[in-house]
Amino acid sequence: MNKDAKVVFTEYFGSISYLHDGLAFLLLLAAGIAWMIITAKKFNEGIQEQKNDGSDVFSVMVRGLAMLLILVAFLMSS
Repeated sequence: MNKDAKVVFTEYFGSISYLHDGLAFLLLLAAGIAWMIITAKKFNEGIQEQKNDGSDVFSVMVRGLAMLLILVAFLMSS
């Protein structure tokens, strides 16, 4: 890549670190929203069954939290 192309890329997209941080934030935001939607659907499904002991909703929440923690660890390592 020549010098002029690097300048154009930097002016258009911003610095690489800012671009990476922005994409990481958007990915975390999307994962968090998806986790909340899945948890809400599971909670509503459990209410409709009338024999909900809370363990299904809790397991969905724990799996979502683990997914977010792995995603944060992956993004912080780079």
